[in-house]
Amino acid sequence: MRVILVPVADRPECVISLRSAFALARQTGADVIGCHMRPDRSEKATISVDSSLLSGFGKADDWPLLSEEEATSAATSARLLFERLAAEHNFPISKKPGSKDAPVALWQERVGTPPFIMPIIGPASDMLVVSRPTKESGRKARTLLSQALFSSQRPVLILPQHEHKLSGKRIAMGWNRGGFESRTLLAILPLLKTAEDVVFLTVGRNGKQGPKAQDMISYLAHHGVKARHVMENAASKEGKILEKLMREEGAEMIASGAYSRGRFKEMVFGGVTHYLLNEADIPVLMMHH
Repeated sequence: MRVILVPVADRPECVISLRSAFALARQTGADVIGCHMRPDRSEKATISVDSSLLSGFGKADDWPLLSEEEATSAATSARLLFERLAAEHNFPISKKPGSKDAPVALWQERVGTPPFIMPIIGPASDMLVVSRPTKESGRKARTLLSQALFSSQRPVLILPQHEHKLSGKRIAMGWNRGGFESRTLLAILPLLKTAEDVVFLTVGRNGKQGPKAQDMISYLAHHGVKARHVMENAASKEGKILEKLMREEGAEMIASGAYSRGRFKEMVFGGVTHYLLNEADIPVLMMHH
């Protein structure tokens, strides 16, 4: 893992995202790219948001359009915040990539809203770090998370909006023998290699024709990763039980595929992704395929 991307605005939740990103970057030897998105006034003010993704969050207010002076001020404040957090974590500001032994912080400004920018910058990173919107959050925060998940093609670390210790040393993997989970695991393998404890969590007995947790534990052993397995039998409330197991096992975050059962089914009937995004107040590492 060499590139961690953080969308940056001068907001308290962004401070939390940056601190976590720099901590993970120090652990994995990754560069951190801070990117401020500056909306183009020629774009439409109203941006559609996938309601099935974040149906529990916020009101459907319009995307705020700033004057040129306001946009410049917001960009400057975002850059100064990024530079302050980089200095706090001893990451030098650079215009060129660093090395694994000497990672750096790089700053970008892009003109456009997330639906336009995220498909460009997302795939040019190894992982994104964003905040989870609260029920009071507006459309901007929800659109940013939606686009990070569905347009980046990369794992997205979604963080609660409160301070927490996150080092990436203890990681839980929600496992249901699906292809989404397998591809997520492969994408975060560099992070798993630096972890001290990796635990696979399964809820109930799964009849899918896919690798069991023990199969993946054996696979990770080839990469020098020692993992273990914890299972709890249950017929429902899978997401809530995964959160409970994660806390009991002392993991700092839980990794999972996103919407492996389909967004419509999750919206109507609920599901693990819906619960982890809308109900659980924990760091979640997700990837949509």
